[in-house]
Amino acid sequence: MAENYSALDLAPGHIVGGYTLLNRLDQGGMGTIWRVRDDGGTIYAMKILLDSLSDDDTSNSTGDSEEQLTARERFRREALALRKIDHPGVNRIVDMELDDALAFIVTELIEGKNLRDDVYENGRYTAEDLENLSRMLIDAVDAVHAAGIIHRDIKPTNVMISQSGPILVDFGIAMGENESHVTRTGLVMGTPGFIAPEIIDGAESDEATDWWSVASVIGFAATGKPIFGSKPLMTVLEREASGNADLSGLPPVTLQAMRAALNPDRMQRCSAQELLSAIHEDAQYPDLWDNGELSSVAATTVMTTDSPVTKNRYAYEESSDPDTDNIDNVDPAGNRNTGDDGKTSVMPPFLQKLFGKSRK
Repeated sequence: MAENYSALDLAPGHIVGGYTLLNRLDQGGMGTIWRVRDDGGTIYAMKILLDSLSDDDTSNSTGDSEEQLTARERFRREALALRKIDHPGVNRIVDMELDDALAFIVTELIEGKNLRDDVYENGRYTAEDLENLSRMLIDAVDAVHAAGIIHRDIKPTNVMISQSGPILVDFGIAMGENESHVTRTGLVMGTPGFIAPEIIDGAESDEATDWWSVASVIGFAATGKPIFGSKPLMTVLEREASGNADLSGLPPVTLQAMRAALNPDRMQRCSAQELLSAIHEDAQYPDLWDNGELSSVAATTVMTTDSPVTKNRYAYEESSDPDTDNIDNVDPAGNRNTGDDGKTSVMPPFLQKLFGKSRK
């Protein structure tokens, strides 16, 4: 029986909690992930807590702060929290054992790549593909927050790409390999480049910090690269703190909204829905995503037609100064002059706030 083995000694064919281990899928800092089969032949994923973290000594701990919780208690809290979520965009727990020598959680097995590998293999997401990815990911995180849960480690490797769309996984249980992490008492608290800058300064994780991470993940998908770089660690953190994201290749409206969503000042950020609205605007023109510039065809369409599709387009031009927004033809009411004919389109409220209603 598996109970005679440690988590590190487990091998294919061993049985844990009635599930037969088939093959190891991943090894992280807190546990191992296995492909398993139940008695009925259904295949799942099982996360098993490492022995070295199962019985942390907390005899000198007082209170109930996160730093003072044992790894097993963290494991328990994550599992119980995830049971509250029933959403197709969140990996579903089907079984768990938290008190035996081998603590484990069984979830649905997602066949597919994570977002990082998907982007590196198939290229960045653009236009409608990016809009669909963003909408489903935002919907999933909304469901997580509605259940009273903060994910705390939203990043490309924690977003699996399935046939039905993105699925959010690894709620603080497994740690990715070969990644730099910000930790407390040896446990993952976030990943540089995808952790909100206020957390680096010691703030607590909350919904706002999750949404900052979502924006960074969407930025990764849209540009095909980590927008704050990947190393060295301190350089990545400094770029986050200054809002210095590499958003090259994004079309104008999405670019400005992404800058707002990633603002180091959390009070100045736009919402996830506002970011999605901006992506939707640019998604109407797939050729915008070729090089981040408004093509002559699209520009002509915006300026000369009355079609419903084009009335809300904003032909912003990016300034040569990456830290300066060049907004031409915006009247004091916050409307966008689309051409010599005087036709205007109303700028979304969050862009009015971002650019300033009185700026021309």
